Amino acid sequence: MNYEFALDKKALISLIAGSVLIAVLLFLAGLIVGRQWTVVVSAEAASKSTDEERAALPKEPVLHEEDASAPNTGTPRSIKPKVTAPQEPAAAATQASAAATQPPASQPAGDVRIIESVTDNAAQPDEAATEPEYVTVQVGVFLDQKEASHLLQQIEARGYAPTFFSGRDAEARQWYAVRIGVYSDKQQATNAAANFTKQEKLKAVVRPLEAL
Repeated sequence: MNYEFALDKKALISLIAGSVLIAVLLFLAGLIVGRQWTVVVSAEAASKSTDEERAALPKEPVLHEEDASAPNTGTPRSIKPKVTAPQEPAAAATQASAAATQPPASQPAGDVRIIESVTDNAAQPDEAATEPEYVTVQVGVFLDQKEASHLLQQIEARGYAPTFFSGRDAEARQWYAVRIGVYSDKQQATNAAANFTKQEKLKAVVRPLEAL
């Protein structure tokens, strides 16, 4: 059995118009879905970037390498105690006089006279006593000044006399530290930091008085 199909001009135009309409609708649907997908991906990327930035925030300041000639950028609010360095002990110097021996009376004229001398080396003076390096116990350091002030108030409420110190680290970030006490003996400061940690359950470290 044979079937014959014939399309007149009107049916052909309708078919073409329907195909164009379907294509336009599919294009619009794809465009809408694509925009929504782009928004979702952008939101996820932004959220991931924010989490990474928060994780990358420093917990401790990046300290400068210790260099005695480097200027100190921190300005402590506590006043460094004035201590006079001990005076140099007087150097004890001893010197033996030269003993000259005279030639015998029978020594012919023109001979060289021999003089024997012994000189003791003078005692070397002791090195000048240098002023001790002062240290302190640091109980907290923050990038936010409000957080440092809040900790300072808490420490004061517990009966301590904390001081406030601010300075920049090696990456030029401004830090705010809360500290307790001034010590010329580092071992005493270490013991004080250990006792504070044991009693108050807060981490304490020994730091130079005028540096982070």
